Amino acid sequence: MAVPLNKISRGDIVEMEIEVRADRFFEMITVGTTFLDMMHGRENLFGVSEAEFREMAPMIEVLKELLVGLVPIRGVAASHKVVEISGQQIVIASELLGAELQTNAKPLEIVGFAESESFWRDLRRTLFSGSVFTMYARAEGPVLTERWSPIKIADLLGSLSPGLRNAVVFPFEQLNFADTPVVEAPDPLATARLLLTDFAAAYESATGATPSRQLVENAVVESTSILAMSTTIEQRRHAFEPVANAVAGPEGDREILQRVRADCINRSSMAVSVHDRVLAPPSTEPDETAVQLEVGFVALYW
Repeated sequence: MAVPLNKISRGDIVEMEIEVRADRFFEMITVGTTFLDMMHGRENLFGVSEAEFREMAPMIEVLKELLVGLVPIRGVAASHKVVEISGQQIVIASELLGAELQTNAKPLEIVGFAESESFWRDLRRTLFSGSVFTMYARAEGPVLTERWSPIKIADLLGSLSPGLRNAVVFPFEQLNFADTPVVEAPDPLATARLLLTDFAAAYESATGATPSRQLVENAVVESTSILAMSTTIEQRRHAFEPVANAVAGPEGDREILQRVRADCINRSSMAVSVHDRVLAPPSTEPDETAVQLEVGFVALYW
């Protein structure tokens, strides 16, 4: 398939394989909110002072507001490239390109937004996986002539005053994740103990149980090392059982247990994922040679 990019109109269906990448703003918000949730009231575990916490929190909130509740997505086309023929940019299936055209071909970067409620799978794991999905989307128009920004309020600010847009948006657009400093990992045992303690409190509140504090504390101590060393979802689930039994007994409501435990396991998984990314931040900077096409994402599937 070969299509001149200037022939693409708003509403046209675009379906191709793309390597999904989290946009740097969404990445920063996800990393920030996850750490803020975990650190709140426990700053000393992460080597952060209360003053530093109060300084970080408003910045994350500003980023959330600038994204207006949408999820920005970037993806590099895995199945197509852009070539220039007779002065015209054409998107063409990579398998149809000869060696000479392959050398001069440019990547096609797909940019746009999706509704977070559209994801049945955890969207953070989808966007941070670097996996290839088939995209089904509708084009927002022809290829972009200016670099795309996920901060949609920037368009409004630009129409009111270019100076105002630059003052508000430019600092965020210049954030360089490649220069993110390496941070020391939080103690896995401390993190596991924290999650189990939070689970006990949440499960107790959800069930209305009145357990022995000493029994709960003993169960948390017993399960801490199991959770810290767990590598599979089954091992993580097993680590919560002694605490659940200490809180509500073996006859406790399993549906409530599964819901509260799933929330804690997701937090545990996300903490590991976030820490890995802070220790070795990936390059999410777009390829400046790429041709950008803005779309409205309808579905990602494999």
